Amino acid sequence: LRAGIDVGSTTVKLAILDKEDNVLWSIYQRHHSDVRATIGQVLEAAAQAVDGVERACCLYDSQRKRLHLVYVGPLDKTDLSTQLKETLPQYMVPNRIHQIDSMPLTKNGKVDRRALEDVCKIRR
Repeated sequence: LRAGIDVGSTTVKLAILDKEDNVLWSIYQRHHSDVRATIGQVLEAAAQAVDGVERACCLYDSQRKRLHLVYVGPLDKTDLSTQLKETLPQYMVPNRIHQIDSMPLTKNGKVDRRALEDVCKIRR
C-alpha cells in the first residue's frame, strides 16, 4: 500500500492505493486556511478506516512539536502504528499513539480535546 497527499491552497486530498494503483480509500476536505487542523482530521479519518479502530482523535503538541493520535478500539497500538506507517506519508505518521477505553465527550457530544490533552500530557 502507498499513500499520497495533496495540500492545495483551499483543500487537502489523501488517497491510499494498492499495488495496482486502485484507490482503496480517499478523502477530500477544505482546510479554510487551517492546514494543521485539517491534516489532523484527515489523519483521524485514515485511522478510523483501519479495522479495529472505532473512534480516533488527533492532537498537536505545539511545544514539543509532536502529533498525537488517541483512539478507541481493540486493535493493539503497535499494529495500528505499523499500518499507519505502511500507508501514510512519513510526516503524517503520529509521533505518539494512545489507546483509551472510551473517548471523553463534552456535554454537546463532541470529543473533549482538553481531556485528551491530559491523557497525552500536552501542556497548555
